[in-house]
Amino acid sequence: MENYKANEFTLEEIYMLETGVSNAAYHYLGSAKIISQIGKAFADAIATMDNY
Repeated sequence: MENYKANEFTLEEIYMLETGVSNAAYHYLGSAKIISQIGKAFADAIATMDNY
């Protein structure tokens, strides 16, 4: 997990994750970076769907 964090997050983002996260799992650690990646994945999936 430490290698993942080091590769994916800046030191500032790691600090924010460690000090300002929600303790509720459904908040995706309170990270806008995670939420935006989820949103992009949904948008990409919808864009590839056929319109019938």
